[in-house]
Amino acid sequence: LNFVFVNESFVKIFKQGVSGGNLIDFLNSLNLKNLPEDLCLENFEEYLFRGLKCSLVFDNAEMVLNLTANSLKKSGGFEGYVLVVDDITSKEKYTEEVIKTQNMRLINKIAASLAHDLNNLLGSILGKISILEKEVSETKIKRDLSRVIRNINIARTLATQFLVFSKSGKPLFVNIEKATIRQIITDLSEFVFSGSSIEVNINIENNLWVVKGDKTQIAQIILNLLSNARSILGEKGKVRIDVENCDKKKPLPYCKEGQYVLIMVADNGPGIPQEKLNSIFEFFVGYKKEGFGLGLAIVKNIVDSHGGCLDVHSEKGKGTVFYVYLPAAPPEKNEIIHLKSFNSKIESFYPEKGLSLKNLKIAVLEDELPMQETIFDLMDFLKVKGDIFSKGEELIEAVKKAVKSGERYNVALLDLTIKGGLGGKDVLKVLKEIDPQIVAVVSSGYSKDPIVANYKEHGFDGALPKPYSLEEFENALKLAAKKIRGI
Repeated sequence: LNFVFVNESFVKIFKQGVSGGNLIDFLNSLNLKNLPEDLCLENFEEYLFRGLKCSLVFDNAEMVLNLTANSLKKSGGFEGYVLVVDDITSKEKYTEEVIKTQNMRLINKIAASLAHDLNNLLGSILGKISILEKEVSETKIKRDLSRVIRNINIARTLATQFLVFSKSGKPLFVNIEKATIRQIITDLSEFVFSGSSIEVNINIENNLWVVKGDKTQIAQIILNLLSNARSILGEKGKVRIDVENCDKKKPLPYCKEGQYVLIMVADNGPGIPQEKLNSIFEFFVGYKKEGFGLGLAIVKNIVDSHGGCLDVHSEKGKGTVFYVYLPAAPPEKNEIIHLKSFNSKIESFYPEKGLSLKNLKIAVLEDELPMQETIFDLMDFLKVKGDIFSKGEELIEAVKKAVKSGERYNVALLDLTIKGGLGGKDVLKVLKEIDPQIVAVVSSGYSKDPIVANYKEHGFDGALPKPYSLEEFENALKLAAKKIRGI
């Protein structure tokens, strides 16, 4: 099996020529990946007649080759073999990308479905717990229930991670004040570093600007960065969290010009290898042996969706600092709506506390039994009248009858996703024809569904993402009451 002739393409591929050398020895000298170890003269035809796919690395670039051989015969009989070396690198990469894309689509669907189901379950728990917190008077029980609510909110943040990963996590923008950011950081720090000896220092600027963003997704950013620090440090070390107004209109070359609040998370760990710094924000890359390469990629995804920017500095043996720049509004530009607590309670400068809910009559579209039970309890606690329907068609018929009888529903709380029936978006179109004055609030276990995030564009008057507490439910109804009164 000695070479007789090779063409120019052969020389270009292998970056060397051959002069009568043995084929088997030549292939073994190349350190080809996937080359059979037992390849020899006796089994040469068995392997190469059917084709052999191998990969070859030159200058840190991998080339995928397909090697095939055929007998060369002339009228006088067998003369030798023709070896064909085909560079299939581009084809293989394309096929790999197609498979990866298909797998990602499947994973995205699974992630979104998990988030939807988890948010529905959390919603049924959070609603009931928040009612209990109001009903009990014993201090210790009240404190314990408050901690349970805090942990449910952290679980809500984890559910958001599924949605962001699945690209379903559209931000629901509100103005987030310093008190809320402090509460998020404090709660998540206690959660992440519990049981360790890691020293945590939190510093937040006194006159911090309002952050324009989605509270749950911003909590996700902080959770992932803190979890990353915990994973790197183990049980000992230092973490510093600084939140301050950014005095630069364009803090990074790739940032849009504007106002930003800067969140810095620093640790004194071993640092990130320099060769990995440019790829740590890519999905399934990461830099830790035990990680999956999701946390930091999700951070970047959220920051990008908020119109912010992200940077990281790391030095071997000295630690790592992550810089998150989020769009902000200085005091003179603040809007009416403000977040006052980690539980998303929305208040405005209007005197909502005086608004009565007794004149409301709600038609609720919800097909999950645990959520139906919780919504019933929430309505009962607030002394709000209404009915709950499992099917959109049933709700539509009830609204028609109510309009005819003069006992109309003035608020509709509509879940977007209903199994085997009309969802909230389709139901709303019919309701507006039957009763144009009805105030519609959208709700969904896909809490960051684009329709929820941009509810006004889809004809809704408000949004109530799942899971929600008693306070959030009450506030949504107060906003609906304001809408009815034309405030």
